[in-house]
Amino acid sequence: MRNFLSVVGGVIVGAVLVALVEWVGHRMYAPPPGMDFSNPDAVRAMMKDLPRGALVMVLVAWALGAFVGGWVAAHFAKSFPVRAALVVGVVLLLLGVMTMVTLPHPLWFWVVGVILFLPSSHLGGKIAVHWTR
Repeated sequence: MRNFLSVVGGVIVGAVLVALVEWVGHRMYAPPPGMDFSNPDAVRAMMKDLPRGALVMVLVAWALGAFVGGWVAAHFAKSFPVRAALVVGVVLLLLGVMTMVTLPHPLWFWVVGVILFLPSSHLGGKIAVHWTR
């Protein structure tokens, strides 16, 4: 049960961190005034015109969320801490893919986005194991 709860906690902490860093990114790269987020066509058009920095901020958010979420899961797991961290990475990866399917993203973003979750959560898990043992 402790392993399960460590993964749940890691996913929650990771998702909250992703949301916070993305919020900062939205402040740095504000949407156009009067943007109607309920209009899918307007959102798609906005996504095509996003500056590269806005997309990089999302990738930074995902990497940090996976890293810290993986660290939390590994730190609190009773056994198989790195595996718990990787499970967090898989869950966050699935959420990231859902985002990329919902909104159009360039190919380079897909490649980097898919690749970064598991190494980030694995590194967080490895560091947690090193610090706690």
